[in-house]
Amino acid sequence: MHLKSQRKKNRSLKQKKSKKKTAETADIDLSFGSETIAYAVITNILEDPESYLDQKVKMPGTFRQFYSETYGMAYYVYVVSDATACCRQGMEFKLKEGLDEYPLDGQQIILSGTADTLRRAITGMHI
Repeated sequence: MHLKSQRKKNRSLKQKKSKKKTAETADIDLSFGSETIAYAVITNILEDPESYLDQKVKMPGTFRQFYSETYGMAYYVYVVSDATACCRQGMEFKLKEGLDEYPLDGQQIILSGTADTLRRAITGMHI
């Protein structure tokens, strides 16, 4: 079976299983783990985003915000570091509809949401 066909089949099975889950259940729950584990998962998500589409994730990290003068807009990003804190990975996220207050810049957070594609040049994925 081709890799793309296998991914499609896996995603279809995950979607069927996820319909049975409650809204609180995450497909990838690292809320009990360290940022180092979350760093590895974020790296995988950014390397192979199609495999993670529509999956619910829950991971610890740091909230960051910045303003891009190039695009004229603010970005809200979830950032994690590796074990030595020399390398970081980040992913943009959007607040759930109805919420409008982001955490403080640099605040430790647990990101919880569904992975989706983002059509901006910054990361390619968002939660």
